[in-house]
Amino acid sequence: MSLIITSFSHSPWLQQDCILETSTLETLAKRLPFPVLFGSQDTNYESRYCIFSAAPKQQITLHLAQEISVDKSILTKFKDFANCYTQQTIPEHLQTLPFVCGLIGYCSYRSGELTQELSPKLDIDFPDLFLGAYSWSYVFDRQTQTGRITFSPACTNELRTQILNIIASTSSTPFKPRTANTQLQWHKSQRYERYRSAFNAIHDYINAGDCYQTNLTQRFDCKLDALRSEFSAINYYLDTQSKLQTPYSAFLSFEPDVNLMCFSPEQFIRIQNREIESKPIKGTMVNNSDLSNIDRLKDSLKNQAENVMIVDLLRNDLSKVCEVNSVHVPELFKIESYKNVHHMVSQIRGKLREGITEFDAFLSCFPGGSITGAPKRRAMEIIQELEVHSRSAYCGSVFYWNDNGHFDSNILIRSIIQTGDKLYCWAGGGIVSDSDVDDEYLESLTKVANLTGISE
Repeated sequence: MSLIITSFSHSPWLQQDCILETSTLETLAKRLPFPVLFGSQDTNYESRYCIFSAAPKQQITLHLAQEISVDKSILTKFKDFANCYTQQTIPEHLQTLPFVCGLIGYCSYRSGELTQELSPKLDIDFPDLFLGAYSWSYVFDRQTQTGRITFSPACTNELRTQILNIIASTSSTPFKPRTANTQLQWHKSQRYERYRSAFNAIHDYINAGDCYQTNLTQRFDCKLDALRSEFSAINYYLDTQSKLQTPYSAFLSFEPDVNLMCFSPEQFIRIQNREIESKPIKGTMVNNSDLSNIDRLKDSLKNQAENVMIVDLLRNDLSKVCEVNSVHVPELFKIESYKNVHHMVSQIRGKLREGITEFDAFLSCFPGGSITGAPKRRAMEIIQELEVHSRSAYCGSVFYWNDNGHFDSNILIRSIIQTGDKLYCWAGGGIVSDSDVDDEYLESLTKVANLTGISE
């Protein structure tokens, strides 16, 4: 591998062409603090990249459970960190990469409740907000089968040497998956009767005119017990992602036993050249040998109604940060297929207004409407009242903000968090007036059946 060195403003940008083995990414994630990996097995333009970084120059991690009082001061600390960050000027020949250096962050759904002036449940002590200033990255392009590791001038010689030494020492080590999905024993956190009671209450709210749609979630729990000594979150993530091949997956580690593993098919906010887009998922059907399920989903008036409610909500969200008359819907009711489900996906686009940063736009639209309901705030009040447990990280977002302004984020669905010897996973769906309780309950199980093994 040859090292290509180019100097800009008396500081070198260093770039090396290389393809890192999965075992190398695993080792880097274990040896460096705050590793983050955006993974995709896709080859289309939007989600064709695998992005890895670690060891930020600065970072901030915030827990609602550790705040003296639950108020918006925690959001102020989060925003202040971003406002104090100075973006570097990225050389022209590096502009095609989705992420070179910049801010990488995460917001829990609980932090989104604060933006709506709600008081979150604090039943799990897991980070709620994180921002790190990352000075280097590795990007693998699945379409061209090429990889590049790039060090910005902000990356210290010591860190660069450490990274290259790790790569050199593990480049020939084979990747060995360890803890398999089948070894983890997942359990439902509530009975069907409790879900049905919440479902009926949502129907009552819809009939009373309080809301049009509310997303109802249930949680699944797993205790590692004897598997804890051999469980590796990054190993589990890499192995599972290679099988599920979802386009907006992400891994983020806060501590060795505090990890976020996401296998999401859903993009939240993407911004490039001041053009913003969101791609909400609403409408799901099992993906099995019956190919007619695609047509059933496509022609389902119930799912179309559910989808268009969220499209309208996101049009409203984007209009708050976009130029007048720039918000439009280029794709409506598109069907996308994944390993276990088919999804109905729409696309909303707009042009950011002058004076609004990419980060501002993201926070203004957060949390995503596809996982709350419509209208957003009232749906979130109902969710907080009826769901048994906190959503914690689930339905939040992991994002990156490249120093050239390129921003991308996901919706944290199909996600697992680890805190100590416990794992948590969630699944849910949008409830509308003509939803059937048994169908919705089964759909929530189906969405994460390939993670939990629970299908009924």
